[in-house]
Amino acid sequence: MENLLAQPSRHYETDFVLAQLGHSVGLAAFWRFPYLCHENGGGSFIVSYVFLLFAMGFPLIFMEMALGQNLHFSGWKQIHPRMWGLNLATCLISFMLLLYYNAVIAWSIFYLGNSFLCPLPWSQCPVGANGTSEVLECVRTRPSIYFWFRETLMVTGSIEEGGGLVFSLTVCLLVVWVSILFIWLQGLQAKGKVRGGALVPGEPPARPCSGHPSPFPGGRPLPCSAAALVLPQKSLITSTKVWRQAGAQMFISTGLGIGNIIFLYSCATKNNCAQDAFMLTFTHMASCLLTTQVIFSMLGFQAAILTRKCLLDLIARGVLPLEATPPKDLNKKAVQSYAMWLEQEGRDLQSSKQGPGLVFVAFTEAVTSFPGSSFWAVLFFLLLISQGLNISVSQLQGTLTLLQDIFPSLSNFSLTISVTYCCLGFLCSLLFTQRSGLYFLKLFDEILATLPLIIMIFFETVGVAWIYGAKRFLDEVWAMLEFKIKLMHEYVLRYYTLLGVMILIIISLLDFIMEQPTYQAWDSNNGIIVSAVSPPHPFSPVFLLLVQDTITSVL
Repeated sequence: MENLLAQPSRHYETDFVLAQLGHSVGLAAFWRFPYLCHENGGGSFIVSYVFLLFAMGFPLIFMEMALGQNLHFSGWKQIHPRMWGLNLATCLISFMLLLYYNAVIAWSIFYLGNSFLCPLPWSQCPVGANGTSEVLECVRTRPSIYFWFRETLMVTGSIEEGGGLVFSLTVCLLVVWVSILFIWLQGLQAKGKVRGGALVPGEPPARPCSGHPSPFPGGRPLPCSAAALVLPQKSLITSTKVWRQAGAQMFISTGLGIGNIIFLYSCATKNNCAQDAFMLTFTHMASCLLTTQVIFSMLGFQAAILTRKCLLDLIARGVLPLEATPPKDLNKKAVQSYAMWLEQEGRDLQSSKQGPGLVFVAFTEAVTSFPGSSFWAVLFFLLLISQGLNISVSQLQGTLTLLQDIFPSLSNFSLTISVTYCCLGFLCSLLFTQRSGLYFLKLFDEILATLPLIIMIFFETVGVAWIYGAKRFLDEVWAMLEFKIKLMHEYVLRYYTLLGVMILIIISLLDFIMEQPTYQAWDSNNGIIVSAVSPPHPFSPVFLLLVQDTITSVL
């Protein structure tokens, strides 16, 4: 049978461009970036991220592109035979990322199925068992939040409570893995179609609400509105956690360290990798800022609606006087009698939507106010699914190629290896479809998706800059491109980027050792999110295994 793991030649420039841009508008940019930005101070996170993207991201993106194009890279044994362990480390890290990415796609499929219902199930509270009154848990919070925690995740009260598998999410997860395997087996043409679908503009579903800033007393913008994107907090800009999260997000969302970029450019022969590196860096920054602005605008838009609704409800119940009726221009005419209440409402709104569910809760809450809300919901979740499939197929492609480089005999069993890999991935990702799966996914994202990847990139740079030789590498690249980039001096790879990655490793290790992981747990009795302390590093054995494997791979 035909070797499905063989690297295809690049016949269609369109698919090549789609593959590049697919990394810029993937799930990491549309789902992960907004909630990390929300958790880490908005503008403070943006400043840190943009600085790291251009100071470290661009040199590393260029290095991986040039490495693939110049050497037709198929594995780290081409740099040095003893670096074969980096292939295995890359496969493990990519596999870990693929597990929880596919869980997010499964959430999107579940929401997509419910988007065809009328009315949308997250637009109102369901009726209780008595058939007359609404479910009390939903009344205590909001329908969109209730639907996320209770109808979608069926979440438990803590990470210690397993709760069993959620059948609907398990079926959705199975659909995801089968789809990825099918697309992979169909070859490059099917992958190109998925990449094209992933590039559908992300802003149309949110455009109806993007022009509605949310009010706050005294004319100040609500902290969770779009204005928070340009208001860095001085106390957070110096936080090591913010810089660590920004660095890890930069590596994950650009595809650095997991073989996607290298594999893609190993199929290219005539591309200008320097120009492509600039394009990918700028496009990625633009897509992250755009999608985050849209999500933050949704939060601000919904905050304005909820604030006015709650005020009118309090007045109707006699809690507030009639004189406290909110004016139409609440942003400029805040009434002193409920100013303090508005302050508290703003803080509650901000804290209630932190975490991996930010995109789902924010959009579903806002879309209920749109004309034709079902159409926008279907479009939005189709976008998330196509973005997720694009990244997942790329990661599967790179992982299987590296496995072939480690074990050349696997090329004779391509179909068997592909099916086995996806079956194993499905079984492992069931961890995230149990009722406590959200808590594990958050800890998994913070622990396993950060430090091992950064360590991997450190040794990757050491391999190119010191073992292969930065001067030799750049001389070959300039000869291939027939021009030079003055900023890309050998010292940039040998010292500058290595120092930056090393600093990220140190602060990540310090945070990992000194801070106990926490997660946001759902309190069903009060309908609120509470902060809880997780068991001492539940992923420590796997984490240490990944770190040990990565470090020993080059020794």
